Amino acid sequence: MKVVYGVHGYGRGHATRSSAVLSELSKRHDVLVMAGGDAYDTLNAAFAVSAIPTFGFTYTKKGHRPSFLGTFMKSLPLLFDIAFKWKQFQGVVHVIQGFEADIIISDAEAFTHHAARFLGLPHVSFDHFGVMAHCKVPLRSWDRIRRLWDASVYRLIQANPQRALLSSFYTAPLRGNHVKIIPTLLRKEVLRITPKQGRHVLVYLNNGAKQLTDRLLAALIAADIDMVVYGTHMTGKRAKLVFRPSSNLSFLHDLASCRAVLTTAGNQLVGEALHYSKPLLVMPEGCVEQRMNASALVRMGVGESCEMYELTAARLHMFLQEIPTYSRNIKAVLEQRGGTFDGRDEAVSILENWMCELTGTCQSAPIRGMQKN
Repeated sequence: MKVVYGVHGYGRGHATRSSAVLSELSKRHDVLVMAGGDAYDTLNAAFAVSAIPTFGFTYTKKGHRPSFLGTFMKSLPLLFDIAFKWKQFQGVVHVIQGFEADIIISDAEAFTHHAARFLGLPHVSFDHFGVMAHCKVPLRSWDRIRRLWDASVYRLIQANPQRALLSSFYTAPLRGNHVKIIPTLLRKEVLRITPKQGRHVLVYLNNGAKQLTDRLLAALIAADIDMVVYGTHMTGKRAKLVFRPSSNLSFLHDLASCRAVLTTAGNQLVGEALHYSKPLLVMPEGCVEQRMNASALVRMGVGESCEMYELTAARLHMFLQEIPTYSRNIKAVLEQRGGTFDGRDEAVSILENWMCELTGTCQSAPIRGMQKN
């Protein structure tokens, strides 16, 4: 079967989630990945990737939260391009037609979703953001209002797929029969590394060029603890902070050997950290989805949440004192889930069943317990 797999290009979470299933789907199908931004850079080394435009965020002057107006204005040209089937959209359609795709799977990627609808191809949504649109999740009053807007934008991006698969480190009741939810997907590279207890705190910022403000940097330095920092443009060492460039394996080894994680509230990294039994202090970006993730993390008792602009050295040390409690809670959650946080096998099985169902063909052999190696 010929499969187009679209991946949203902002941050690393979409690409890392996608790579977990792409390695398996590529064994039995002819797969073309279409991605831009960070996702293109992450996936291009391992898969055939066609570069496409990508949406992103702009940030407030203080840098700790996305700017709604700025993001909307930045996105407007691409939204018009999709809506009126202009040059960039037609370029995506041309590539899909030349590939002779049978089905499109998309991880929150607008161009491939809308191209599927334009071409009359079956398409499946596979991401985490859909938890906000397809699940019943407890929210604060203001976020219930914001959720209506964000969920509407998300549905507009999706272009009404026939099926929706959600990957999440937490569970929630579903709103529709066409939706399934599974645990976070763990890549083979994650599963190959054995965790250990180190001295450093891993810091990851998904847009460090904006988020690593002078105030946040000063707070990290004032904490006077060993930290390894990813996601910024800085290199070298500042006090006890070691800044490292983007590197998949280096990042995973530092994650597996840290004592705790300080990061934004992206679903994929939270799932990987919990797999390694690492407590988290998350600083959700200014969007409902990340605040949902942060609230779930706190409800599970496996970490804490604070606003990025509120982080201080004292706040970080208070969190670190609770590591033994959070580590015990992670172990308890893991036991409740049958000993794994990994939804990779289940994801591939569901996707292949849907692919057969929606295209009316079954060209791949049934999956029988893939090896995690």
